[in-house]
Amino acid sequence: MSSKPIVFDECDTSIIKILADQKFHSSVSLAQSLAVNSGLITYRIKRLEKYGLKFGGVSGNGFKLLDKIQVLDRNCDFFKNPKNFKFEYFDVVDSTNDCLLYHKQKQDLMVAYAEYQTKAKGRNGKEFCCVYGQQLTFSIGVFFVDITQILGLSIAIGVAVLRSLESLNLGLKIKWPNDIYANGEKICGILVDTVTTREGVWAVVGIGLNIAHNFLEGCNIKDGKKVTSIEDYLYKSNVGTKPFGKNNNGESFSIDKTEIFKKILTEVIDAILVFRKEGLSPFIADYDKNSLYYDQEVKLISPTTELIGINKGINSIGSILLETNKGIVEVPSGEMSLRPLES
Repeated sequence: MSSKPIVFDECDTSIIKILADQKFHSSVSLAQSLAVNSGLITYRIKRLEKYGLKFGGVSGNGFKLLDKIQVLDRNCDFFKNPKNFKFEYFDVVDSTNDCLLYHKQKQDLMVAYAEYQTKAKGRNGKEFCCVYGQQLTFSIGVFFVDITQILGLSIAIGVAVLRSLESLNLGLKIKWPNDIYANGEKICGILVDTVTTREGVWAVVGIGLNIAHNFLEGCNIKDGKKVTSIEDYLYKSNVGTKPFGKNNNGESFSIDKTEIFKKILTEVIDAILVFRKEGLSPFIADYDKNSLYYDQEVKLISPTTELIGINKGINSIGSILLETNKGIVEVPSGEMSLRPLES
């Protein structure tokens, strides 16, 4: 693929992987392992700290990673021999969405995964904060014959992500159109980019799911920002325990990022195939059942407009149905943002 790492390189990722055992390694031993100057090791570690990674250093003992890092096991058969998609793995890339969007040889159902994105994108041009190894960040490329066929695609994907995570009992809800929340805090974002080709429309769906507890600290997310991760939700719902600890029933729990990704990818690809044949209709019931603020008074806002009404779900193309004193108003996704009335 044409997109190349911008900040990290093989030396950076090798340092991370060696220190991921959370034991001390001297700069001399690291330099010998990587065949570089020991002074470069110190420089690289200081640079990596700017991207959310935390290192401990003790004079005479060297460096170690303070936070647990879990990278994708891309050598399992699911990724080495994918059945119905082409898979590309990056330690670091600028943007997996851009990586697929501008790839010259587009193939149906291409998947690009990265442990870290230097220019990860959120909705409306906002930045999506990343910390190496602490999230699932990936994109899927798929062809459609016509631009009208993708209406509601991101909503169908949101439902698929919810279905794939049901076994974790995170109490997930979807905030229109496609942000996923756990206990009122955002845990996953979905973004769709498109480009027109001679064959039709190439749609790229980007998904970013927060996994690790220390993602919040790495992104310097302060209290009051409604953002969470899977580990944080489990920590809060199991009082007195720590991530990778025990729950209230004394049962051990841990988060296997590879298994979560396999479930999500399987469900999302199945959803894309259904959506391409049947549109959004097979997903509406699940969406409305899990809709954040469903049947509640909300407001839709844009830079110039504010609408207040009761959230009555979505229609067949993903527009929200807002019950107002003038009747039902249908608002297409992307035009306005939904907020609870009291915000």
